[in-house]
Amino acid sequence: MEKEVVITYETLFEILRREKTREELQKLPENFHEEVKKYLADKKQTMLSISNDQFSEIEQEKTQRQMVNLKKILNDLYERREKKIVSMALNKSRMPKSVIDISTLAENEKRFYELLVSTFNDARGDALRYNLLESQASQEERPKTDAKAVQELPLEQADEQPQEEKPAFKIADSMKKVKFVCDVSQFVGPNLEIYGPFRAEEIAVLPVSVCNVLLNRDKAELDESS
Repeated sequence: MEKEVVITYETLFEILRREKTREELQKLPENFHEEVKKYLADKKQTMLSISNDQFSEIEQEKTQRQMVNLKKILNDLYERREKKIVSMALNKSRMPKSVIDISTLAENEKRFYELLVSTFNDARGDALRYNLLESQASQEERPKTDAKAVQELPLEQADEQPQEEKPAFKIADSMKKVKFVCDVSQFVGPNLEIYGPFRAEEIAVLPVSVCNVLLNRDKAELDESS
């Protein structure tokens, strides 16, 4: 279907049939969109001529019905191709080194495809950077384990340590109270905890690692109120 063809009702129906029955995106005829515009313009002119020349009602209804069907065919064709292009862009974003055949894309579809790939890449990059920042912040803020310190103490001194030493102030020190400056959708913390969603002006007490990420990304500010 690479060579130029004359656009008719039958050819449009065949193009849609191919798009429906084949998984991969089909190559459109050359100058497809321009030819379709001309064809629709001619059809509209025909309808006006039929009306002005007072053709039979049967002929008028036939032409009107065909116009309605043409619009359905074109809309169905667009939506099916759109779905395939979105899938192609998503696969390219997920696997950047993969080879995606874009020779079947029309010029306007190529721009759409490239925009989708860029959008998916940006969204994925933001999500990965966000989780990475959380993980790094968590490691920086996490206190050193007491197990090693206890092992390094003399036996007598270690025995003198309380069996369960979990002072309240340590828990408080590991948390911060922040006020959100914008709406934040639900997200996953460094230890797979689920937080949110939060609304702007909402106050929450969260782990320091999570707060630091939110503060660095200007999503929240420290709340000093008691």
